[in-house]
Amino acid sequence: MALNEIARNDIHLQNQLGNGAFGVVYKAIWLSRNFTVACKCIDIDSNVNPNIRSKILMIVNEIAGYIVCYGPFVLTVYGWSHEILSSGHLCLLIIMEYMPKGSLTNGVTTRI
Repeated sequence: MALNEIARNDIHLQNQLGNGAFGVVYKAIWLSRNFTVACKCIDIDSNVNPNIRSKILMIVNEIAGYIVCYGPFVLTVYGWSHEILSSGHLCLLIIMEYMPKGSLTNGVTTRI
């Protein structure tokens, strides 16, 4: 299974769903398919982050994990994209299945 590149102008970011150590997740529309997706945006600033190589390696490992781990209980990853932000930063985007009821973490913590 390969992960396809999706044109950046084919993804329209909407509201922010959450954030973590590696980036921000948005609800988005995959325009050519008229399909709601989640888009994980990972901002890479090589000027500020001296550990840029390790961060890129972690991102590559995450994407590789999505390629080899698939099934009914794993989020589907549709592809990836990128853009250069006005700040000069590189933004990598991972386009994946949208979960309308939120994350697994939210589901577990609200039931405890």
